This record gives sequence, structure tokens and C-alpha cells, in this order.
Amino acid sequence: MTEWSEDLKYKTGWFACKVTSGHEMKVANELKKLIQHPKWSQYIFAVFVPTEKTVDKKGKEKLKVLIKENIYIKMVLTQDVYSAIKIEGFRTPLPPKDPSPVPEEQMQGLFRFRND
Repeated sequence: MTEWSEDLKYKTGWFACKVTSGHEMKVANELKKLIQHPKWSQYIFAVFVPTEKTVDKKGKEKLKVLIKENIYIKMVLTQDVYSAIKIEGFRTPLPPKDPSPVPEEQMQGLFRFRND
């Protein structure tokens, strides 16, 4: 398990997180369940996977993940929160050595791909 410095608990915002390829939506859905838990709802606020709506050959609408192996989690990142979000398919917040929130301007650009 990654050990981070004590000042990590003061890092709050949207974190880019690496996940197993093809598991972006599965991990996001599991984390959304975790947000409903009273213990974690004060630390984990939202989960976002940039997607776009597409239509397959049969005419069925689907969501296509635009940034493979990445999801975004709005949270207060502490060691306890890291332990809670380390579910199957989740790898690590980015960058791995010193996770930092994604700048708000960058997130605003990504939100145009919000389909939830």
C-alpha cells in the first residue's frame, strides 16, 4: 500500500485515477455506491468518467469511454479514503508518488463529456 505524507489529508478536489482498462464504468459505479455510505460521503463527493454517446450498428445507444484507464474522483484524499477506494479494478490516484488534484480549469474542459 502506498504511504503518503501527513499533508495529503489537506488535498481536496478532482483527482485523476488510474483503473484497469475496460473497467472504467464498473469502478465508477462501485465508487458511486461508496458515496452513499454515511462514513464516506463526507470525503468522497462525485465520480466522473468522460464519455460520449454513440450508436452501434444495431441502432442501440451506448456510452463510449473517451479516456481509457482513467476516472475522476472528487474527494478529500486521505490514507483512509485511499484504502476505501482501492476496490477491484482501481489502481492509483495520479501522479502515483504525490497525487494532486486536477486544476479546476482542466476539469471544466472535461465536463463537456459528462453524460451521467
